[in-house]
Amino acid sequence: MRTVSELIKPQDMIICEGELLSKMAMIHLENVGLHNIIFTGDSPVPGAGLPLSIGVKIARPESRVFLFTDTRNLKRHHREFQTASRYHLPVTTFLFQGNKEKPDEEVDFSILSESLGVPSRRISDPSESLTASEVESSFDSLKGMLFDMSSC
Repeated sequence: MRTVSELIKPQDMIICEGELLSKMAMIHLENVGLHNIIFTGDSPVPGAGLPLSIGVKIARPESRVFLFTDTRNLKRHHREFQTASRYHLPVTTFLFQGNKEKPDEEVDFSILSESLGVPSRRISDPSESLTASEVESSFDSLKGMLFDMSSC
């Protein structure tokens, strides 16, 4: 989130899905009140973050759209990666998973997103940092990008 905080511009949008990620954003994003941020907390419509992000991209094509979500929520609407890819509605997605929720076997979200047309980068070691240039390169994609940190 600090990397995104350094890159965010006034026209950009951030969607934080889930209570934990919303709290993290409030801590780690500088000037939270000055940016276009939607906090869904633990929404009565779980998993709406990706469709909401795509809708924001349609309504505000000049904006770069960032989605912070978790595996529990993304599982509900992951097929929307295909919509983003097909209609060139790029969303830069950051995927996390709470350690309490981590099952013994989990979906490989990197492979899943790529199978639906959205490139991904798996980050499996918490000490591995995500650079600003990597996030910026996701802006060049017409299909968006998934940064999968769910296995950390």
